[in-house]
Amino acid sequence: MTRLKLGFIGAGNIGKMHLMSIAALIEANLLDAEIYAIADIDKETLVETTELFDAKKSFMNYKDLIKDPNVDAVFILVPTKWHKEILELAIEKRKHVFCEKPLAHNYSVANEMRNIMNKSGLKGQVGLVLRFDPFLNYVRDYISEHNLGHPMVAHIRDDQHIPINWGNYSAWRGNKEIAGGGTLLEHSIHDVDLLMWLFGNIRSVYAQINYYTQKELDDHASLIMTHKNGMTTSIDSIWHKVDRPSNREIEVFFEKAYIKIILEEKKTLIIHEADGEPTAISYESASRRLLEKIGFEYDSLNSEQIDALINIGSERYAIQDYIYIKSILEDKVPYPGFDDAAKAHLVVDMAYKSSHEQKPILINRV
Repeated sequence: MTRLKLGFIGAGNIGKMHLMSIAALIEANLLDAEIYAIADIDKETLVETTELFDAKKSFMNYKDLIKDPNVDAVFILVPTKWHKEILELAIEKRKHVFCEKPLAHNYSVANEMRNIMNKSGLKGQVGLVLRFDPFLNYVRDYISEHNLGHPMVAHIRDDQHIPINWGNYSAWRGNKEIAGGGTLLEHSIHDVDLLMWLFGNIRSVYAQINYYTQKELDDHASLIMTHKNGMTTSIDSIWHKVDRPSNREIEVFFEKAYIKIILEEKKTLIIHEADGEPTAISYESASRRLLEKIGFEYDSLNSEQIDALINIGSERYAIQDYIYIKSILEDKVPYPGFDDAAKAHLVVDMAYKSSHEQKPILINRV
């Protein structure tokens, strides 16, 4: 295959995150790809981003980008409302597709997108970026490699400032017609996917969801879930108005072990087994292990390549984008795919239903 030509639809905050990560990977000679085209409805943003990343072409209309015969793969990086219509045209024009989460406003549409993607035979990946976190990968491997006893309880507290007209966030997240949902759908669909990735499918959910600041978009969601292996997990997801860094704190209890992870600002991983002292895992060692897991010989990487993979921008996005682009170049199955995203959407839908009906909901299709 000749050099892969990438098209980016949406040059806002998340679009720039992907562009920055991929540009660094290309510059470090880690990917045989090219930032070929960018589309955005804001002319000033489009001109600025096109120049910054030296894209060959720019478009005000995403349809023109997709119709360009030179574009091999499309990154859908716009608000949720428009994901499906962009996906449909991209598949019609035989482009590989990366789509940011959430796929859609609800499971029904997400499932339609899953079917469209699966029938196409093209490479599709969804931006469930926590699967590329070094600490979380370390924990997943550690669980499979050690006899920790039965998994008992896991809890995630996920909080951030309401991402509307604050910092680098956008007003569209305050519009239900565009965003589809609040803290649970827009943010903690990551957490739902993470818990299934670590502990398997979920068979029931009981949720309490509240709307303290806005009438239509939830800013609090508490979920209690039972997995098919009998384990109980829970999520407390909060959008607040406190001026503090966004954070995730994760605690997991096994019969013979306790694991605590603090993501984002503090970056902490502590593992405590029954027969020993607590062990703190460094972020550097977790990152090294992850890079070796995905096929790198760490000691053969130069400093520019290590920076591109784990230090420039957000390390999760760089590794995520690397995995996706390599899957196209090497004809491999990318992950997480649209099947994974649709499963997370179903749990989220059932959580909203549970809160509305004030009862636990069985999930038969996951």
